[in-house]
Amino acid sequence: MTDGTGAVVPDAHLTLLHNHEKLSEGSSDAAGAYMFPELRGGSYDLEVDASGFAKYSVTDIAIDEGTARRIDVHLRVASEEQVTVTTETSGVSLNSEENTNTTVIKGSQLDALADDPDALQTELQSLAGPAAGPDGGQLYIDGYTGGQLPPKSSILEVRVNQNPFSAENDRIGYGRIDIITKPGAVKFGGHLRGSYLNSALNTSNPLATVQPSYQYYSVAGDVAGAITKNSSYFFAMQYWQRQNQNFLRAVDPNDTSAIPQTLSQAIPAPYSTTQSYGRFDDQLGKHILQAQWVLFRTRRTGAGTGGLNLPEQAYSSTDLENMLQAKDTVALSARMLNELSARWWRIRTDQTPESTRPAVTVQGSFVSGGSASGHTSNHQDNVELHDYVTLTAGKHVMRAGVLLRSYRVADYSNAGSNGNYQFQSLADYHAATPSPYLYTATVITNPLARLLQLDGALFFQDEWRWKPSLNVSYGLRMEGQNRVHDHINWAPRLAIAWSPGATGKTAPKTVLRAAGGVFYTRVTQAMQIQTIHNDGILQQNYVVRNPSFYDPNQPVPAELLESAPASQRSIYTLDPSFRISRNVQAAVGVDRSLGKLGSVNVNYLYTRGVHQYYTNNVNAPFFDPATYTISGTAPSTYNYQFQSGGDFRQHQLIVTSDTTYRRLFLHAVYTYNHATADTQGVNYFPSVARIPSLDYGRASFAPAHQLQAMMTYKGPFRINLTAITSVETGRPYNITIGNDLTGNNQSNARPTYGLCGAADVIRTSYGCLDINPTGKGERIVPYGLGTSPTSATVHVTLNRVFNFGERPSGGPVKPGAAPKPVPRYTLTVIAGATNILNMVNLAPPNGVLSSPLFGQQLAPPTGAFALSSPGNRTVYFTSYFSF
Repeated sequence: MTDGTGAVVPDAHLTLLHNHEKLSEGSSDAAGAYMFPELRGGSYDLEVDASGFAKYSVTDIAIDEGTARRIDVHLRVASEEQVTVTTETSGVSLNSEENTNTTVIKGSQLDALADDPDALQTELQSLAGPAAGPDGGQLYIDGYTGGQLPPKSSILEVRVNQNPFSAENDRIGYGRIDIITKPGAVKFGGHLRGSYLNSALNTSNPLATVQPSYQYYSVAGDVAGAITKNSSYFFAMQYWQRQNQNFLRAVDPNDTSAIPQTLSQAIPAPYSTTQSYGRFDDQLGKHILQAQWVLFRTRRTGAGTGGLNLPEQAYSSTDLENMLQAKDTVALSARMLNELSARWWRIRTDQTPESTRPAVTVQGSFVSGGSASGHTSNHQDNVELHDYVTLTAGKHVMRAGVLLRSYRVADYSNAGSNGNYQFQSLADYHAATPSPYLYTATVITNPLARLLQLDGALFFQDEWRWKPSLNVSYGLRMEGQNRVHDHINWAPRLAIAWSPGATGKTAPKTVLRAAGGVFYTRVTQAMQIQTIHNDGILQQNYVVRNPSFYDPNQPVPAELLESAPASQRSIYTLDPSFRISRNVQAAVGVDRSLGKLGSVNVNYLYTRGVHQYYTNNVNAPFFDPATYTISGTAPSTYNYQFQSGGDFRQHQLIVTSDTTYRRLFLHAVYTYNHATADTQGVNYFPSVARIPSLDYGRASFAPAHQLQAMMTYKGPFRINLTAITSVETGRPYNITIGNDLTGNNQSNARPTYGLCGAADVIRTSYGCLDINPTGKGERIVPYGLGTSPTSATVHVTLNRVFNFGERPSGGPVKPGAAPKPVPRYTLTVIAGATNILNMVNLAPPNGVLSSPLFGQQLAPPTGAFALSSPGNRTVYFTSYFSF
């Protein structure tokens, strides 16, 4: 607490309220400070009274359980009117966790988002905006990474991009989404919820000539209440049934004409999801105890089809997850909190193909036969432990902690045992033998791979209000994991916020920010499991070029694979000099208050990624890009090695605005992206094994322009309108020949710029491209030459609240005033439409130049533009009853 001169105000009386009820009170000390310990997560109001000063109120203070939040109170003399501040609309702040591009979604805004967990996650990722690098943003649920999105009825609020340079973050903070779940309630209450959509109300899908019939529906409910004076509970359940459809867009394998027919059809792929969530909260003396239980189960059939994959590629799968989480928050002193938490997460997944016949792949045209992924069963038992301490001391809020994670994995897989015939063109496929083709298969000695992976981190973070106009946040994080030689990784973080001319008497109008930090991307369990399965002992992977056999109805015997001429093996390994992927990010920006209208933020970010991951065929024969020729012989064993030699550079200009005008609220984020890279992720193979830098070009993860906006309007008669808009210009995509002409045993060779009209040269919008460039000395086209069309979508919801009955509010009442009643029951009816303007958005075009489908968009969109049903525009209805 400070006065108009910046001097501290001792003995100020503070009252903390929750749900309009007095929760705690106290007085500021000689340093003008006071701490409310042992708070549960939620939204609070604060009232401050001090002799000679006007009453001061702060509303809607969002608190994470077990964490500290600093509120700077500036008191005015008693002759001035009462000061009331709403934390979400009070303009700009010097605090790191209150950067202007932070978004908090709760209440009616959260109600307006989709009930479907898949659609909800898509909407949240859209609102978070783009993250830097190929890995995308990260989702946290009550401070933990991973896990399924909980039922929406159990979510208290969502925070996006909060404090992106905190040492507590293990990944880049921009694009980060924090889900805060609801605690138990003091009074009994709950909700009943249902959603429904039907194909009769939706528009047709552009990928299918005959439109399927389908429906989605869900039922959900939750209850909360008190067990004792100091304990409470919350329980929620949700069930979703989706008659989903996958859309096939592939060449007809049986059509031998010069211009083959394209198959366009819907393939049923229904799935159901059941979720249960329970939470128990208790206060024992200075301890706040919390326990959570989560059950998630999903069942899918018809998965793996669509795009180029024919119906026989289908497989069924089940996913069963159980999670137990416990937390103990204790006030060690008036200024120190300790929060100890642990999570056990059990995952059981199983996948069974509908056919065990060999797969048949024609590059860029179709994939038929049985699924090459085979039968898999994955069992995981993961344990995570956090111990964090928060200390306030004068102008400092310090936080330190330790994180330990253990992953125990048992993975059963016979993937590849059915074999895969790979043809470079339709002509080769129809000729079968003796036309050249490739056959790959796996002989299983032991289908089970086991892994124990450990990682951990230590961090220290200090939020230091050096001056009323200057805030410095600095920290250091140390990370490490087993099974890699690069054991210890240091990650310093720094963020500075300065408000020119600020004296602490009033809230700042302008804040200049500068920040920087180092972030790491850990090695995943999937990478390690791949190297264990495919070590050449548990499984033997064979590559047979131009074999004398062709039988698409049954797998080839192991002895024939071993004795076949030109038979080669392949293994997966981890580079002995492997380094953990490191991303260095720097940012400068400005926050500006627009008064009652809101605020605007402009940020420039530069991110440099080194030691980026890819998979490389390290002993492939030498290839000369100048002449497009291979020299040397192929090895007896291909070594597909996970390496960390990749690099990316990304520039981002991000403009964020929050505007409030009467009943209208608008949150908008515009991003300009320019990114170049020589890898697109861990499973990316360089087109030339010995020269990965030859693939340095436009990165597919960074469209040049993106716009995300969320608008809410509180209309008359308790009618609310919400609209979410996403727009992005076309993403780069790669153009390949569909053949292995560089010797890396991958069909990702790029064409060259050829002479228009010459043999094997195809005229495209990107120039005349040569699909047979060997020995011609032509220039290879750059990576990411193609650009997909612009995508845009608008989602709209309209809801109306109906109130029934009355009950006392239970809140404080002014002397002489009657208690104000509140509704006992409410019914909310929601009508929504995704992609209401019926815009056609599809995945990037087929980039295989030799395919009859080159340049066509063959699959539904993903990310922010993913369809919420098989229809292009989806209309749905939701209602929930509150009691």
